[in-house]
Amino acid sequence: MSPSSRDNPCVKSSSWMHSLTQTRFKKCNFIEWKDDEHEEGYYKNLLYSLKRKLDAKEDLSEMHNLRTRIVGVEFLLS
Repeated sequence: MSPSSRDNPCVKSSSWMHSLTQTRFKKCNFIEWKDDEHEEGYYKNLLYSLKRKLDAKEDLSEMHNLRTRIVGVEFLLS
């Protein structure tokens, strides 16, 4: 569950549904940050936790999924 603006004045939460069901995209939540410092800290923390999860995984498909998420978060930080 993503934070709402009422819970944290630094974020504005939104969600969207991809319209093309053939692509098998799921409902995605994203956070639009009002403060660049909070945004960078959030994504650095997310990146750190994803890398820790990756180190703990043994299943190749789970490792691939985590690597894909890590690449996405690294892109957001760049």
